[in-house]
Amino acid sequence: MRDPVTLATGITYDRTSIERWLFDAAHHATCPVTQRKLAPEDREATPNHTLRRLIQAWCALHEVERFPTPRAPVDACRVAALVDEARGAGRRQELAALREIKAIAAESDRNKRCVETTPGAVDFLVSVVRHHCATASSASRSAQDLLELSLDSPTSTSPPEEDALSVIYSLKPSKKSLLRILERNNGDFLDTLLHVLRRPSYRSRACAILLLKAMVSVMEPARLMTVRADVVQEVVRVVSDRVSAKAVKAALHVLCRLCPWGRNRVKAVEAGAMTVLVELLLDEGSRHSAELAVVAIDHLCG
Repeated sequence: MRDPVTLATGITYDRTSIERWLFDAAHHATCPVTQRKLAPEDREATPNHTLRRLIQAWCALHEVERFPTPRAPVDACRVAALVDEARGAGRRQELAALREIKAIAAESDRNKRCVETTPGAVDFLVSVVRHHCATASSASRSAQDLLELSLDSPTSTSPPEEDALSVIYSLKPSKKSLLRILERNNGDFLDTLLHVLRRPSYRSRACAILLLKAMVSVMEPARLMTVRADVVQEVVRVVSDRVSAKAVKAALHVLCRLCPWGRNRVKAVEAGAMTVLVELLLDEGSRHSAELAVVAIDHLCG
């Protein structure tokens, strides 16, 4: 153990291990030893300072490299403070808040859950994506704009909207969070994703298609039937361009989800999906991608 913590059940675990158990995608809600169900407020572990000092003393006695005292975990108050600082502030403060939230989310599954559940945090990330996609595209952004961005965010090589998209996806938002994002501003977030999918950056397109896959999985059939033809076209283009193996699989999942509803089958065929899927079957070495392509073709043949 490097950072021993104790649950409400009295059992001590290493922080990284127990947080992975409690906050990963499976959302376990029990103590692994006692199998007791844990209420949300009981999932915050308490540092076991006595055991940590004993471990560090043992390391010193046996000439084992000592590890540094762990940092205190980030709480919702810190995330909320970052969001508040960014609201109504200038570009520099907004980008600084985005960088810190990105770093916080990257540290652990617990931090990801903390960011997602902090009121206003996901809305802030969505607003960054919408604002920067609306103000400039990668093709039209001037050299002066790019210079200002590099000065404002010297440690990041990605545009802000791309960073914000990657953070949103990394949070693995719950169904409730995804539906809230879709319902904001009259549901225009799909248009924002469409804007990103049209960009030349493969990384931006990969982030967008992965998030789109999560969103269509929670959309009601009535909403799926109204998806625009140009969204379907860009999904097909992700497969055609082989953006990445993960992005292609996500795009195939999106096609399989969309095609049974409304005129989406027609939209996909008009976008050239049949040709692209057949070429994928001929070229693709991944069994999973090939199976998804076959399912998608079956939907198209309807």
